[in-house]
Amino acid sequence: MLGNENSLMIAKKLGASIGGKLGEKSLEELELAFVTKLFPKKFSNMPTLRTRQHVLLYWRRGFLKTTILREFIKTIPEQFKVVRLSASTTEILLGSVYIPKNPFEKPRIIPSILAGADFAIITEHSAFLKHGGPIQGRLAILNDIWEGEKIVNNLVKLGQIQTDPNQMPELEKLGVKFEPKEAALSYEPDIVVFSASHPFDRKTLSLLLDCGHMDRFCIVQVQITPEIARECLQEEHVLDVSLQEKLRQQNEILSQTRIKSIETAPNNLIKPLYERFFALTEIPDFRIKGDVLRATAAHMVIRNFSQGNAKEVYTASDYSVEDADFVAERLGDFIEPRINPLVAEGYPEVETQHSKQYVKLHVCNFLEASKSNGNNGEPLRAIVEYVQSKVSVHYQTVRNAVQELVSQSRVEKNPERFGYYRLVGTKKED
Repeated sequence: MLGNENSLMIAKKLGASIGGKLGEKSLEELELAFVTKLFPKKFSNMPTLRTRQHVLLYWRRGFLKTTILREFIKTIPEQFKVVRLSASTTEILLGSVYIPKNPFEKPRIIPSILAGADFAIITEHSAFLKHGGPIQGRLAILNDIWEGEKIVNNLVKLGQIQTDPNQMPELEKLGVKFEPKEAALSYEPDIVVFSASHPFDRKTLSLLLDCGHMDRFCIVQVQITPEIARECLQEEHVLDVSLQEKLRQQNEILSQTRIKSIETAPNNLIKPLYERFFALTEIPDFRIKGDVLRATAAHMVIRNFSQGNAKEVYTASDYSVEDADFVAERLGDFIEPRINPLVAEGYPEVETQHSKQYVKLHVCNFLEASKSNGNNGEPLRAIVEYVQSKVSVHYQTVRNAVQELVSQSRVEKNPERFGYYRLVGTKKED
C-alpha cells in the first residue's frame, strides 16, 4: 500500500527536484506510462487497442530532457529489461543471421535488440531516426514495433539454413522464432518507449506526422519561455535521491501484482471528455481516444493500489469520477501537440487544418471575454498577443485565422473603430 502519497505524487515531487515544472510534468507522464507496462498488451473489452503508452519529451535543446529520462530510468525495478537505443538500422530492429566463414561453424541468430525488452530509452529521437540513412523505410517498422505487432524479417537470400540448436533455448526466452523453410526471423515486441527530442525541422516533422509516428506517443510538448529559462538557470534544482529511491520502491511493490486483465473506463465516465475535445478542435484525432483510455486506466490502477485495492483483474466498476477528472484537467495536453506541434527554430511552422481551428478557438474565446467585459472589439495586436500567450504560432497564422473567421461571418470589423474586431452580433453598449 502506498499510504498518503501515491506513486504519481512522488514522481511529481521528484521531477520538481530535477527540473522544476519541466521535470514535474515529465515524470508524471513517465510514471503513468510505466504503469501501463504492468498491464496485458490489450484491453480485455477492446482488444484492438494497445495498453502500452509511449512518452516523448519534446522541447528545445539544453533543457534537461536527457537528465529527466536518465533519473527516471533509475526508478524502474531491476526485473525489467531496459534497452537504450541510439540507432535504428534494419538489422538492429528486425534481427539478422550471422553466417561464419568457417564451414564447420553453424550460423547464429542475431536477435533484435528489442526482443525480450520491457522498456526502450531514446535520448535523442531525431538522431535515432536519421542514423543509417533515409528514415522513410524504417518508419513503418518502428510504428509496428510501437504498436506491439509481430515483426518478421524475411531472409530469402539466405535460403534454407540450419542454425545452431544450442541457441534455441536462449531465443525462446526472448520470444524469437526462426523458420528455416521460409528463412523468416520473427518476434513480438512488448515495450514501452521513453524518448526525448528537440523540435524536428519542418520536412522531418511533416514526414513523421503523415505516417502517424508522432501519434504513437504521449508528447510532453513545452515551448521554452523566458520564464522557464530563468527558472532553469536561476533556481537550485538538486536531485532528491531519497524521493528517487522511494519511487523505485513503490514501483517495485506496484509491479509485484500481476495484472491478468483490465478493461477500459466505462463510456458514461469518458463520453463527457470526448465531447469537450470538440470544443478544442472540430476533428479530434481518433488516436486521442487511446491516449485518454490508457491514462485513465493507469490512474485508476495507481489510485486503487494506494487505497489497498491491488487486483489481478480490473473491470469497469473499478473506475471512479476521480480518474476521469484527472484526465479532464489535461485535455489540452492531448490536443496541442497534434494540431500545433513545435518546429525547430529557423524553420517555418507546420500549419495544419487542426492548428487553424485551435487558433480560431482562442480568437473567439478572447473576443467573447472582451464582449463580456463590455468592450466593443479588440485590435488585431491584442488578439495576436493573447493567442500567442496560449500557443506558439506565428503572427501571420493568427491573422489568417481572424480573416477566415470574418469570411465565415463569425467575426466582423468594428466600423466605428479602425483595426478592431468583434464577434458578430456584438453591439455597442449604451
